Amino acid sequence: MKRVGVLMAVVFFLNGVVGSSVFAEGEEAERGGAGQIFLSWSGDPKTTQTVTWGDMGRSGKFLQYRKAGTESFSKPIEARETEIGEQETFRYEVVLDNLVPGTSYEYRVGAPGQWGGISSFKTEEEEQASFSAFVLGDVQFNVREEDYAVWGKFLRDAYKEHPETQFALMTGDYVNTANLWRDWNCYLNQAAVFSCIPVMTAPGNHETQYLPFTYLKLFALPENGPAGAAEEFYSFDYAGCHFVSLNSCVLMREREKFMGESAWDDLIDGIDVWLKEDLQKNRKKWNVVFLHHPAYGVDENSRLSEEIRKRWVPIFEDAGVDLVLCGHQHVYMRSETINGVTYIMGNSGQKRSQYYNAERVPSYVEKVNEEHSVYGILYGDEKTLRLTVYDETHTPLDVWEKDRMGQPPAAVFPGTALTAVGVALVVIMGVLTVREKRKKRNEAHRAEK
Repeated sequence: MKRVGVLMAVVFFLNGVVGSSVFAEGEEAERGGAGQIFLSWSGDPKTTQTVTWGDMGRSGKFLQYRKAGTESFSKPIEARETEIGEQETFRYEVVLDNLVPGTSYEYRVGAPGQWGGISSFKTEEEEQASFSAFVLGDVQFNVREEDYAVWGKFLRDAYKEHPETQFALMTGDYVNTANLWRDWNCYLNQAAVFSCIPVMTAPGNHETQYLPFTYLKLFALPENGPAGAAEEFYSFDYAGCHFVSLNSCVLMREREKFMGESAWDDLIDGIDVWLKEDLQKNRKKWNVVFLHHPAYGVDENSRLSEEIRKRWVPIFEDAGVDLVLCGHQHVYMRSETINGVTYIMGNSGQKRSQYYNAERVPSYVEKVNEEHSVYGILYGDEKTLRLTVYDETHTPLDVWEKDRMGQPPAAVFPGTALTAVGVALVVIMGVLTVREKRKKRNEAHRAEK
């Protein structure tokens, strides 16, 4: 989506408290009023905030905001309107610019005399020491209304458990059918948490025919990606981490057929150049990549996985990427560290894997759980990058951790209490027991190349 900038600055200290709308099912847009509000970043998280929302009635196309603790809102700001293309559904977007780092704000959308509830956000600190982010895998459904309702409660409860979380990463497959508004409407109605914390996304194959048309209309993302695929590929920084979002669906045959072989080859080559340059320019402590399809999954016999391993994995390894997050195979999986990179797959919805076969697990897999829907909390500071994975009861299933010296990850299994001492002990035990095994496996992977 193209940007409408607002050169003002003024918000409230979140302090773990969120607007009441976060914990209700957001049906306003379906009924004809402004609702289904999402935050994202299309600019610098320190000084900008992008707000998008829906309104079938086309009356709620304004936004007001204010600094937390003050009474007066700004003048109504008219948003940019985008027609989604089905049932006269419209999406609205405002980019707030020149905000103050480390400041909390309140905002509302609608129109004079028809304002919705007040929501809030907080900008990144000027010198942000750490970050905490949700990691969410596929939410694609088996039974549309039932499964989205389960996911919506799962997400709201997870936010109640982890109110310190500052943003979310999602790795694709939000819907079952790319351009079916009924699917998108169910997803948006259950995602009210994202009216308080930004969500940064990557498209999945179920958002894509040959292009992710509806996805690109709904989500407002950075336009710093390669020519011809700017919002499908992008990067951003938060605290000490550099994040890169990739559209793995660009490697699908459908995209090649749609564009023609020559134009597609040029696009892919341009993406490779962009990815190399983007990662080379990074000066942050940590590098995290997120995309939909796995490079290393529970089923390694995938053409797209082979393409990712051929084209992008060498770039990851050369650039010192620490962690690659993905989805697609509807199972939780963590790989061993392969040439410095760990690959973790998530599944946050109710659909279960058709790819997983317990008798045919690739040798690089260190942890797999096919029974539970999961979410992760990715934490990073100057010394540590850690992903803790939780099930539906918010019980830890696994933890991966890397310190600034590049030590191997810890692993916490079901039923194990996740404490600082416990994590430390698991890290030490993991180092002693798997160091030699990893060395041998990494040598084998190099030999395969």
